Amino acid sequence: MRVANEPSEELWALWIHFSLFCPVYELMLGTNHTPYYPPYTENLVLAMKKTSKLHHSFFPHIKSYQYRATKDGIPLIRAQFLEAPEDSQTYEMVDEYFFGSEFLIAPIVSPGGSRTVYFPQKGTKYLEYFNKTNLYMGGTSSTIQMSTDFIPVYVVEGAIVPRGDIYQGNNKWTLNW
Repeated sequence: MRVANEPSEELWALWIHFSLFCPVYELMLGTNHTPYYPPYTENLVLAMKKTSKLHHSFFPHIKSYQYRATKDGIPLIRAQFLEAPEDSQTYEMVDEYFFGSEFLIAPIVSPGGSRTVYFPQKGTKYLEYFNKTNLYMGGTSSTIQMSTDFIPVYVVEGAIVPRGDIYQGNNKWTLNW
């Protein structure tokens, strides 16, 4: 039985996917408020595993931007107007952001799996990152419908995203790591 203030499985899934595209993959968990105990399903646990592994693979991307921020002060997570200052519509975007200059992130922030995404910079192309099936043109908006398996993430045309398993951490027991 779900407690009144306990997040729904949909909300947990959206938060997990949002955390994937943040410098620190962190879920604010408290006593008896964790997404890996009933009433939540195994699908939610699988989403956590999948996104934490993917976040780990983004360490080269994240670290390169964190280093750059020490030099020029431009953060990894960027308001749209930092990437497209000439596009006046970007100054009104409050819930879309860039993850570096390569990714446009548009978290779903309300129930139902749907939202409108604005693609800045007329002439720029954006490829849907997870399914890699839909291409969108900058300067347009589109209503997006997604399951809780993903959130709307788009890679900018021509982007190079360094990825890899570069962080050993406490993985000292795997042979030939």
